[in-house]
Amino acid sequence: MSFGFVGNATGDALRADDQQMLNAMTTACKLPKKTVYLLRDGHVVLQPSPYAKFEAVDCLLRKLKDSKFSDKLGFIGSEAYTEEPKK
Repeated sequence: MSFGFVGNATGDALRADDQQMLNAMTTACKLPKKTVYLLRDGHVVLQPSPYAKFEAVDCLLRKLKDSKFSDKLGFIGSEAYTEEPKK
């Protein structure tokens, strides 16, 4: 899996393993894999869909908190809100 950065083979392999770990977490919480991804500096980006179920996002946050990524997770504003779908 490539993220468009240059690095050594060991570092790239570690990042790929870490991304696989994040993918397993999203699968376990029934969220799309694109919900969370790893930056090349090791920080984790969490961007759930505005329509994601609260329970699924909560599940993922609990897994991240208990993982080696807990110190690499931060929050950035909530400017990505969209309108609720009309029923």
